[in-house]
Amino acid sequence: MCPLLLKLRSIDDEIAQTQAFLKDLAAHRATLIRDINASHDPFTNLFPTEIASRIFSLCVDEQDESVSENTSKSRSCIPLALASVSRRWQAIAWSTPSLWAVIQFDPDSVRNRSNYQEFLSNWLARSRLQPLSITMNIHQHSPNDQDRLNFYERVIGIINTHSHLWGDLSLNIPLDILSLFKAAPNGTRRHLLRVLSIRSSEYEQVSHAVHFDLESSIAPAPETVSLSSCSFSRIKIDWRNVTRLHITDLNIYECLALFRAAPRLSRIHSSLHP
Repeated sequence: MCPLLLKLRSIDDEIAQTQAFLKDLAAHRATLIRDINASHDPFTNLFPTEIASRIFSLCVDEQDESVSENTSKSRSCIPLALASVSRRWQAIAWSTPSLWAVIQFDPDSVRNRSNYQEFLSNWLARSRLQPLSITMNIHQHSPNDQDRLNFYERVIGIINTHSHLWGDLSLNIPLDILSLFKAAPNGTRRHLLRVLSIRSSEYEQVSHAVHFDLESSIAPAPETVSLSSCSFSRIKIDWRNVTRLHITDLNIYECLALFRAAPRLSRIHSSLHP
């Protein structure tokens, strides 16, 4: 063989060995950095896991009902931000169910739809049996966009598997998607839903057959309901438990039906029209 080719092969072998050595060094360096971060982390070194978990949960403790949509979005990023600090923080975050119980869904902003479904399933799994505070915003919708509609169906289907854990449900969606929300297959469980908010801008454009009806043997019985551009008759819940209601575009006939259906109603904010 040509001496020059032999020399080239020898150099290639040395390069390969050097690259493998550098790869091992990089892996060792990454391990050292993780160990250094863990040993110098004043937070996890100072507090036991239970206290650290409680502090994490306070980061998303949502008590203010007047929070803006931007604030809600910021809160939805907190669990991921905490889990990205270090492996120790990730372990604490993933084992703190309340951290994952506040959820903001914006399907229109999702770029990788296939990965999003797995991401959503994992998020909900980490919440375990915590009552869920769910906000969904869908602003872009066309009935002719079948791919987008299929994606909505898959995402809402995942959310439906936890329907018995919905505590606060806020939907800012086109009304023709409303019927996609159903109870989980084991629909005999009592619902935890206490706050229901539905807002839409398509009041006159949707069939009267579209309803919010979980079709479970036990209807949800929220205490607080807010409906904007959504008829009272579309909402199939146990109205007997409702004490607070905010509703737009309520006519006199619906008003009478509402008071019959909700005998415990103590506070109502509405705009009546003939």
